[in-house]
Amino acid sequence: MHRALYTLDADAYTEDAVTALAGSIGLDRVQFAADLRSPETAAKLEADQKSAQGSSRVPHVPMMFIDGRRYDGVWDDTAILEAMERPFGVRVGMASADFFRWAAPAGLVLILATFAALAFVNFGGAATYAHWSETLVGFRFGAFTFDLTVGKWVNDGLMALFFLIVGIEIKRELVNGELSSIDKAAVPLLGALGGMLFPALIFYAMNRGLPTAHGWGCRCRPTSPLPLAS
Repeated sequence: MHRALYTLDADAYTEDAVTALAGSIGLDRVQFAADLRSPETAAKLEADQKSAQGSSRVPHVPMMFIDGRRYDGVWDDTAILEAMERPFGVRVGMASADFFRWAAPAGLVLILATFAALAFVNFGGAATYAHWSETLVGFRFGAFTFDLTVGKWVNDGLMALFFLIVGIEIKRELVNGELSSIDKAAVPLLGALGGMLFPALIFYAMNRGLPTAHGWGCRCRPTSPLPLAS
C-alpha cells in the first residue's frame, strides 16, 4: 500500500481515491474504510504528526548525513566526495551554514550592527551619519521621479520588511514551534513584557520633571547646514 500511494498525485489523496487504491491491490475495501475511520488509526496519525513536527533534523526524505551532519549540497558524485573529504572551502561553507542554522544569528548580527553604529557615531562620524541619512535615493522613469532620504527608506521600508519577517516567525512559533503552548511561551512573553516596561521605567526615572520625560523621539533639524564628509 505504501508503494501504491506513490502512484497518486499529492492532491489526489482523498478517502475515496485511497480506498479504491486499496481495492486495486487486493485489500478488502469495506474493512479498509472501517479501519481508516477507527480511533486507533486517528491516534496513530496524531502520534506520527507530533513526531514529524518535533523532528528538526529530518524534515523530509530522501536525506543524507555525513559524519552526523545533514548534507544539503548538490546530489552528484563530485559534490558528495568534496563534502566527505572536506577541503577548506567546503569547511568554510559548512561553518557558515551551521551559524545561520543556529537560533540566534539574526540577534547576534543586530547586536554587532548596533555596537558598530554607536561606535561610528560617537567617534567622529555623527556629522557623516546625519549627512548620509538625509541623502536622497530613488529612481526616475521618464518625467516620473520617486525619491526618499536614506533615513526614510530605512524607517518606512526596511523596518516594515523587518517587522513583517519577525511577525511571520512569531506566528510560526506560536502555531507549531516553541511557543505553541502556554507553558513554553510564558517565559519569552514575560521577557518581552519586561523588555518593554523596564527600559521605559528607567528612562522615566532619569528624566522625571524634565521636558524629555514624555519619551517621544524628535527628529530635530540643525539650524546650519551639515558639513560634508571629507
